[in-house]
Amino acid sequence: MKVVGIVAEYNPFHLGHRYHIQKSKEETGADCVIAVMSGNLVQRGDMAVTDKFIRAQEAIKNGADLVLEIPVCYSCQSAEIFARGSIEILDALGVVDFLAFGSESADINLIRDVAAILSDEGEEFQKNLKFFLSEGISFPLARQRALSKSIEENHAEEIISASNDILAIEYLKNLKLIKSSIKPFAIKRISSTYNDENINNMFPSATAIRKVLREKKNEQEDISDLNKLMKKSTTKDMAQKLTQSFSEDNLISFDDFYEELKLIILREECQIKKYFEVNEGIENLILKNILTCYSLEDLIEKVKTKRYTRTRIRRTLLNILIGITKSDMHRILGKSQEYAEVDSSQRPYARVLAFNDQGRSLLKQINENVKNEKIDIINKAASFKPASELQEIKLSYDRIANNMYYSKYRAYKKEVRAGSDMLMSPVYIKNK
Repeated sequence: MKVVGIVAEYNPFHLGHRYHIQKSKEETGADCVIAVMSGNLVQRGDMAVTDKFIRAQEAIKNGADLVLEIPVCYSCQSAEIFARGSIEILDALGVVDFLAFGSESADINLIRDVAAILSDEGEEFQKNLKFFLSEGISFPLARQRALSKSIEENHAEEIISASNDILAIEYLKNLKLIKSSIKPFAIKRISSTYNDENINNMFPSATAIRKVLREKKNEQEDISDLNKLMKKSTTKDMAQKLTQSFSEDNLISFDDFYEELKLIILREECQIKKYFEVNEGIENLILKNILTCYSLEDLIEKVKTKRYTRTRIRRTLLNILIGITKSDMHRILGKSQEYAEVDSSQRPYARVLAFNDQGRSLLKQINENVKNEKIDIINKAASFKPASELQEIKLSYDRIANNMYYSKYRAYKKEVRAGSDMLMSPVYIKNK
């Protein structure tokens, strides 16, 4: 049985995602699909528009067999860290043969060349990176320009500036670094790009769908019109879920947490530098503007500079909100000399969100696999006992993030999401 792995967010699950799952199986010849998916916090520095169980269930209904959750310490960080956590899980499962990812270019050879440069970071690359950073631009842009100096291909700059290709580069870089046997496949992204906000494309992006939901909410649009629009972009069930959440004022976003964020920053004014990615003076801009800004978007706009992109700022503020510290992230990323020996034997974990009958067979195979000591699979979160201090640190952030997320649930709170996230069982969908 051949297995293809997919790294996803499905925020929300739409027709392009269904196409990607189908195409991934077709091009790799795989029998089964394992998706590792962001939970309730996502990589762009935001809360997921619908909760993780709803999104995972929709993935299973549309071609995936098993959906596992990416821990929040990876899911809401930069492309490099997001990819590292995702690839670490897929490789440790011991059953994944292929990795299939969306790509604007689908040029696997060039993506591999760029990944090789980033894996080694030779003297010339580091020199160019340092030079461009000295010009006061953001790290992603400085790295992009340093890479373009190292690669002679005409369309190299397009690849290192396209959202999906940037992630693809990080996937291949991490596969190389851990010497994984997983074979990568680039699936050509059709119609919309990742950040395309046009809802009328054949396969509109998740960005476009979220934008429409925000606009309709502000306009207090008729619910039947919204449902028709969602049915053109997403699956029937997801359209229904989005419409229901819209009608109940239950679409979660980071903006809903601005008052909580503001209180944390004001309370910990002298200590916010301890949080991950609060560096390079960004704390001064945050503290300077926090008292005069009355919304998250207002604060981001005031803090934004050539060096600090909007997404970077969102991720930094999300780290402050959740309480993710530099010291903990250094341990998670293996950069802490103090805990190097203690953490050297730590292994990843992955929580099961949804599965079907084939997914159940995959879980059995993973647990019986000779490599099962490389990862812990969490079926019942409440009864899981961390195998190490580092696992406990990661799980504590998962608990905080999920409790915060569900604290804003309104209509669902009593009916669907009663109690703690830790008590929720995976969604099982029986094969037809």
